[in-house]
Amino acid sequence: MKLTITASSIFLVRIIQVVGLIIVSMMQTYYTAMSCDLIAFIAGEDRRQAYPSCGPGGNGYAAVLAKIYSKSPEEASATFQVVFDLSIWLALVVHAVAVEVFLHYTPLEAKRLQDISFHRQVKAGLISPSEKQSTPLVALG
Repeated sequence: MKLTITASSIFLVRIIQVVGLIIVSMMQTYYTAMSCDLIAFIAGEDRRQAYPSCGPGGNGYAAVLAKIYSKSPEEASATFQVVFDLSIWLALVVHAVAVEVFLHYTPLEAKRLQDISFHRQVKAGLISPSEKQSTPLVALG
């Protein structure tokens, strides 16, 4: 079960990333800070000189436009940097909500999971078998 949840989360992250990459690239207003050394590593030393803050011997940071449909690799990389965190968090929220909705609409599954949790707590010695409290499943809707 854990493998399925992880794989589906990664799948959803990729879908959100593709949509986010397109949207951010179309807007052409997002910039991200990228170190001059990273720009040199991604695009070469000659491309580093295109950014004034990365002048000769500059080891600072440059504002790089996030644009996936660009001929410069640092701009494509900047787009992934802008969208990555958003896609991870959004996928996490979607999956958390989906689990709660699933448990809400399947009370027998919720009861089964409560029983499994109880048996694991007893096995771990956290509670005694006589402490079982039957928690009634209350419909929220």
